[in-house]
Amino acid sequence: LTSGRRQMELSSQRFNSLATKEISQIVNVENAKRLALLLMVCFSAYHGVLLLKSGGDTCKWLLSEGRFQGYSTWQPSGCMAHKYSRQDLSMCLNYIAYWGGQNSIYFVGDSRMRALFSAFVELLSGSPAGPQRTELQSAPTKLRAVFKRYPRTDADLRSFLAALNRAPPQLVVLGHGLYQAANASMLDSLVRQFGANLSAALPQLVALRDRSKLLWKLQDPVDELAVNASRYASNGLINRLNEAARRVLDPSGISVWSSSRLIAEGVGFFNSSDGVSLSPLALNWDVQVLANFYCNNHMKYSDGTCCSVPEPVTISQLLTFAFFACWAVVAGLLCLFNAFVRKDGGRRLKPTYAMTHQRTGSDASPFSVIDSLHELACALAKLGLVLGYFFVCDRTSFFMKENKTFTALNFVIPLLYVLVLGLFFTDNSQYTQLLHRDVTDEWKGVAQLIILVYHMTSASQVLPVYMHIRVCVSSYLFLSGFGHMTYFWSRGFKGCLVRGLRVLFRMNVLVVCLCLVMNRPYQFYYFVPLVSHWFLVTFFMAVAWPRVCQATLDRRPGFTLAAAAAKLGVVVLLVSLLYASEYAFSKLFLSGPARSLFVASEDRSREWRFRWSLDRYSSLAGAAAAICIQAARHFRLLDDSHQGDLAGRGVAAGLSLVGLLACLSYTAFAVLCPSKQDCNSVHPLLVVLPILGYACVRNVWGSLRQRYSVFFAWFGRIALELFIAQYHVWLSNDTSGLLVLIPSNYVLNLITTSFIFVCLAHEVHSITRLLTPYAVPDDWRLAMRNLLIFCAVLVPIGVTHGAFSFS
Repeated sequence: LTSGRRQMELSSQRFNSLATKEISQIVNVENAKRLALLLMVCFSAYHGVLLLKSGGDTCKWLLSEGRFQGYSTWQPSGCMAHKYSRQDLSMCLNYIAYWGGQNSIYFVGDSRMRALFSAFVELLSGSPAGPQRTELQSAPTKLRAVFKRYPRTDADLRSFLAALNRAPPQLVVLGHGLYQAANASMLDSLVRQFGANLSAALPQLVALRDRSKLLWKLQDPVDELAVNASRYASNGLINRLNEAARRVLDPSGISVWSSSRLIAEGVGFFNSSDGVSLSPLALNWDVQVLANFYCNNHMKYSDGTCCSVPEPVTISQLLTFAFFACWAVVAGLLCLFNAFVRKDGGRRLKPTYAMTHQRTGSDASPFSVIDSLHELACALAKLGLVLGYFFVCDRTSFFMKENKTFTALNFVIPLLYVLVLGLFFTDNSQYTQLLHRDVTDEWKGVAQLIILVYHMTSASQVLPVYMHIRVCVSSYLFLSGFGHMTYFWSRGFKGCLVRGLRVLFRMNVLVVCLCLVMNRPYQFYYFVPLVSHWFLVTFFMAVAWPRVCQATLDRRPGFTLAAAAAKLGVVVLLVSLLYASEYAFSKLFLSGPARSLFVASEDRSREWRFRWSLDRYSSLAGAAAAICIQAARHFRLLDDSHQGDLAGRGVAAGLSLVGLLACLSYTAFAVLCPSKQDCNSVHPLLVVLPILGYACVRNVWGSLRQRYSVFFAWFGRIALELFIAQYHVWLSNDTSGLLVLIPSNYVLNLITTSFIFVCLAHEVHSITRLLTPYAVPDDWRLAMRNLLIFCAVLVPIGVTHGAFSFS
C-alpha cells in the first residue's frame, strides 16, 4: 500500500509539473504582450471608425451625450470637461479680450433660456440675476451677455436673426418650444407648423452659424406629475418638437445641444416649484457645458479637452519620430537580409545580456556585428512604436478621455482587489537576508500599485490618503538608497563609474524620450529627477574620500564606521543647510543650463523645491540603514544567513509591536493633521517611523521573511516604468483624466487599459535592459564617449528651448 501510494504521488507530481509547464507556455508575459498588441490594433481600428463618423469634433461629444458619475458629477461622453469657477470664467473672458476679441453672448428663447442666462450671470458675478435683468456688461472683459425673449419661431424671431447677422455676436444660444401647448387633436399640426417655421428661419440661422458660434438647445423634459397640462406641453410633445428641430437643423450643420436633456433627467426637478423650471443643479451643469464650449480652446486646461484643439507638433517631436522611423527601416532591411541573403538562413543564437557586450573586436565575424545591429535596431524600432502609441493616446483626440472622479468606493474597491491578489500569489524566497531582493521588490510593487490606484481615483483631496501615498513615495527612495549603498558597500568601487552611468541610463531613457516626444520638460516627470538626484547623492557619498566598503570594514572596522558616519553626517548637514537657505537652493538648481532640469514650464522652482524637501532624508536614511546592517553582520549582532527568526521569540514579538506602533503613530498623525501644509512640513522628519516599522515587522520573523508575494514583486521590478507610463497610456492628458478605449463601460475599460498599460511598461523595461550595454559599455572610456555624444545631441535641443539663456 505504501509503495502504491508513493507511485501515485510521483505520478501526480509529474502530471502537475507537465500541466504547469504546458500552461506556462501559453500563459506568460510574451503572449500577454502579443494579446495587448492585438487589442491596441483592434481598438485603434474601432476608434478610427468612430472618428470618421464624428469628424473628430469633441464639441459634438460635449453637446450630445454624457452621464452622471460619482457624487452628481456630469461627465461628457469621450472628452474631459473642466469645472469652471468664477475666477476661471473671468480669466477666460479676460484672455479673449486681451487678444482683441469680444465677448458678446446672446441667450434667445423662452423662460428656460432666461433661467440659463441668470445662472450664467450668477456664476460670473457671484450674485443671482433679478427677474427683470436681461443684460450684463463688463468693460474690462468686453463682455455683453444679453437675454432676448422669443418663445416662438415666428416672423419676429426671423427679423431679430436678420438684424443679428448684421452685427454677429461671438455666441448665440437659442431654444424654445416649451410653451407650444395645444389640444391632443392639434398635436400633429402643431409639430408640422413648428418644423415649417424653423425651416423658414433656417437661412438666417445658417448665415449666423457662419459668422459666430450658434447652439440650438433642445427642450428639457418636464415633471408631468406637477406640471399644469393646460398650460405646458407634455414630454411626449416635447420629444416630438425636438425631433422636428433635429430633422431641420442636423443637415444644416448647426450645433444641436441635446446633453442638457440628459442632465435634466439625471438631476430631476428638486426645488422646482412648478415641474417646469429646471433645478439649480441642472442649470449649473448647463452653464458648465456652455463655459467648456466657449472657453476650452482658449484656456487649454489640462482637464478640459472638450472643444479643445490638440497642441501643435513641434520640430523636436518630428525629428524624434524621424529618428525612430529610420531605425525601424534599418530593422526591416536587416530582417529581409537575414531571411533571404544570409547563407545560414538567419539562424542566430538568442541574444543575452552578456552577448551584447561583444559587439566589436578583431575576432568578431561580420554576422555577429549584423546580429548586434539587428538587435539594436529592433529594440529602437519597438521603442519608437511604444512612444508613438503614447503620443496618439495623449496628444491627439484619437482616443476618448474622461475626467477622474473620487468616491470612497472607487478608491477602496480596486485597492482591496489588488491587495487580495497580491496575498493570493505567494511563494518561498531563495534569499534569507534582511530586506533581501524579493522583499524589496515586493515592497516597491505594493507601493507602486497603491500609488496607481491613488492617481486613478484622484484621491489627493483626502488628506490621510495623501499622506500615506507620501509614505509610499518615501519608501521607494529609502529602498533606492538602501539598495545602491548595499551594492557599493559589498562590491567595492571597481567599475563604479560604469555602474553609475548604467543606473542613470535605466532610470532616464524613457523619460528623456518622452520629453522629446510629448514636448514636456524633464521636471514634468518629477519622480525620475527625484530618484536620479538622490542616487547621485548616494553615489558621490559612497565614492568620496575616504572610500570605505566591506573590504575596509574587515581590515579596519573602527576607521571604516567612523568614516562612513562622518560622510553621512556631512551630507545630512549639507542637505539641511540647503533646505534652510532658499537662496542657496536656487543658486544650485537654477544656475545656468541646470535649471532646465529642475524647472517646470509654468513655475520656476517651487515644484522641485517642494518635491525635493518632502523626501530630503528618505534616501539618506536608506543608505544609513544599509551601513548599519552591514556593520551588525560584521560584529555578529545580526545573523540573517538562515530562514529562522532574527531574534528570540520574546524579542521578536517586542520588535514587531514597536514596528506596528510606529506605523500606527504615523497613521494617527495623518488623520489628526489639520492641513496639507502642516503635514508636509513634518513628514520628512516622521516618515522614517513607518518605513522602519514596516521593515521590522516584515523581516524579524523568519516565517514572514522567507515568504513573499510573487505578484507584488513582479510589479516592483517594473515600478519605475509603471510610474512614468501611467502619465500617457493609462491616465490621459498629463494625468488629468482617464484614457477611454471602451466607452460607457467603466469597469471593462479600466481592465482593458490596465492590461495594455502594464504590458507596455514591461516591454519598455525589457527594451531598456537590452539597450543599456549598448549605451553604456563595460569599457569606461567607451561609456564616457557615448555620454559626450549624448550631451552634444542635447546642446541644440537645449538652445532651442532656452536652456542656455541666463536672463
